[in-house]
Order: sequence, then C-alpha cells, then structure tokens
Amino acid sequence: MPSQDFLIEENILFLSQAKDLLERISDHVYTDVVSISPRGAIGGHLRHCLDFYGSFLRGLERGLIDYDERRRDAVLETDRRCAAERIDSHVRGLRDITSPFDTVLQVRCCEGGDGVMPSSLRRELTYLAQHTVHHFALISMLLRHRGIEPPREFGVAPSTLKHWKEQERIAG
Repeated sequence: MPSQDFLIEENILFLSQAKDLLERISDHVYTDVVSISPRGAIGGHLRHCLDFYGSFLRGLERGLIDYDERRRDAVLETDRRCAAERIDSHVRGLRDITSPFDTVLQVRCCEGGDGVMPSSLRRELTYLAQHTVHHFALISMLLRHRGIEPPREFGVAPSTLKHWKEQERIAG
C-alpha cells in the first residue's frame, strides 16, 4: 500500500508535469478548441484538474470535500501564467498536509442529492492522481492531434510506466 508521502509526491509530480507543459506550448495551443474536443481545450482540461485540487485542499481544512462545488475560474483556461501560479499554490498546499493518512473525510458528490459519503485522506489523494492522469491522457491526445508529441510519461498512469520499464528490462 502506498505511503502518504508517496501519494502526495505523486500528485505533486503530476502538477509539475503540467507546469512544464505550460512552458512548452503556446497560448494558442493552450486555448484553441479542436474538432476532436469541441468543448475542451487543453486549458479547459487543466483548469478542471486544478479545480479538483482546489476543492480537495479547501475541503481538507473543514473535513468536507465537495468536488461539485468547484470554482471554475475561467482565467485558468486562457492564462498560462495564472495556471502556473495556481499549480504552485496547490503544490504548496499538498506539501503542507500534516493530517494522518487515515483521517476520515466526508465527500459530497452526486449533485442534486445529499450524496455525502465517508472517505479518507489516502483515498482522496489516490482519486486526485487517477483523475489527473485521465485528463492528462486527454491533453496528450489533443497535443498529438496538433502534431506535438507530449513527454513520454505525461498522461500515463504510474502502473503503466512501471509495466513499460519492466518490459524494456526484459527485452533489453
């Protein structure tokens, strides 16, 4: 079972990958909508991920995480500098976590109903990592659609990376 430090560092790694990507692409690539994703530019996917981290960090303070109550700050979809600043803020927030791994949290989901369920810090850090990888995989597809090859590990689950490395070791 992964340690708390590992899960925090894994989430920080994903956010760092996003910040690196922001430095590699233009404003146009970040904001432009393409036919394969008419409602979601790269900036929209990143903003969505950052919203989830924000909901998590705000909710951690009060013991109730509400992923449906996201800020949806549209400037993050169009301004790479603001997105990078938000990433830095979330990385600081993740580094500041001192709660025990088994801290019981309440999570609200399923808009329209009570939908509050128990969870834990471990579970929510795992969820954030999986959610982020999913959206980064979509961002990778959008980059490839534009002829831009993303970094090899961007949008790839850690378990898949481990499998690839094992396959390379066996083959080579």
